[in-house]
Amino acid sequence: STQVTVSYVGKLLSTGRVFGRTDSSTFTPSYQLGQTILGWQLGIPKIQKGGEVRLLVPSRYAYGPYAQSQLGLPANAILDFDIKLYNITN
Repeated sequence: STQVTVSYVGKLLSTGRVFGRTDSSTFTPSYQLGQTILGWQLGIPKIQKGGEVRLLVPSRYAYGPYAQSQLGLPANAILDFDIKLYNITN
């Protein structure tokens, strides 16, 4: 039930291609941490409100052997995220 409010840039590690980002000047989305990829569930709690982190997420902690066509991600993709945590509520 933990809610996190973040801005992020998500890239494919192998190519550096950006597949997702938020524009923190206009909108910072909130997510239920338990509904995010395992890499976020493990990494985001390691930082405090206002903190930033770079997460290199192996495929088994992201989408594993399942391609994510809506994001343009191949199967077994290793992901690279730059995340800023604005708020966390339990």
